[in-house]
Amino acid sequence: KPYPALYIGGGPASFQRIAALNAGWISMSPSADALSGQLEKLRDVAGHDVPVINIHMGELTSKDVERYREIGVEHLLVELPTEPRDRTLRRLDELHAQFAKLA
Repeated sequence: KPYPALYIGGGPASFQRIAALNAGWISMSPSADALSGQLEKLRDVAGHDVPVINIHMGELTSKDVERYREIGVEHLLVELPTEPRDRTLRRLDELHAQFAKLA
């Protein structure tokens, strides 16, 4: 493609636009279970091949990541709050430990 992939945020009101533009969806959800209903509606409108990036807010476990994978989320962005260096490094270590369980 001579252009970068297009991802559109928003809820169900944007699903027709996503389908018309052959775009992906960028969503924000605290869990795969909370996302699954909207994802089902999106796929009814735009098809099952629409790429999805989800922004996960809050704590994340390996089980959460597995559940996102089960519902077809291809990319997951993880919240990393701006905190002092030591807390940030601890949080990164925690995330690393959770992701290592998936290997």
